[in-house]
Amino acid sequence: MARTTTARNQLGAANSQSETAFGNAQQDISQYNTNMKTLEAGKNVGANPFQSAGYLSNVNKLQNEGLTTSANTGKANLDRWNTATGGMNRAQLPMAKRNINLQTGQLGNTLTSQRNAQDYQANLQYQQYLAGAPLAGAAINAGLYGTGTGLAGNALSNLTGTQNDVWNNVVSTNNQAMQAAAMAA
Repeated sequence: MARTTTARNQLGAANSQSETAFGNAQQDISQYNTNMKTLEAGKNVGANPFQSAGYLSNVNKLQNEGLTTSANTGKANLDRWNTATGGMNRAQLPMAKRNINLQTGQLGNTLTSQRNAQDYQANLQYQQYLAGAPLAGAAINAGLYGTGTGLAGNALSNLTGTQNDVWNNVVSTNNQAMQAAAMAA
C-alpha cells in the first residue's frame, strides 16, 4: 500500500507541476499578444531608452564638445593663416570665422537628425525585443509542461504497476487458498 500512496502522490505532484507550467505558458503567450497589439497601435511596450534624460545629455554633450573643438580648430587655423600672410586678409577674418560658426551649426543639426533617425530604428528593435520576451518564458514553461507530463506518465505507470502487483498477489493468494482447500477436501 505504501508504494501505491507514493505513486499517487507522485502523480498528483507531476499533474500539479504540469498545470502550473501550462498556465504560466498561457500567461506568457497572452502577454506577448498584448505587447504586439500595443506595438501595432504605434505605442511602446517599454520605456524608450533613447529618450531618457541621461542618454540625451551624454550624446548632446559629446556632440557639442566635438563640434566646438572642430570649430575652434578651424578658427585657430584661420588665425595662423592670417599671421602667416602678414595680416593682409584681416578684414576677411571675422567673416570667415562667422562662416565656420554657421557651418558648425548646420553640421550639428545634420548630426542630430541622423542620430534621431538611428535612435528611432534602435528603439523599434528594442520594442520588438521587449514584445517578444514573454515567448522565451513560454518556451521554458512548455519544456516544464512536457517534463511534468512525462513525470505524470511515469507516476501513472508506477501506480498501475503497483496496483497490478497487488491484484496479482491477491489472485495468487486466492488461487493458493483454493488449491489448498481442494487438496484438503
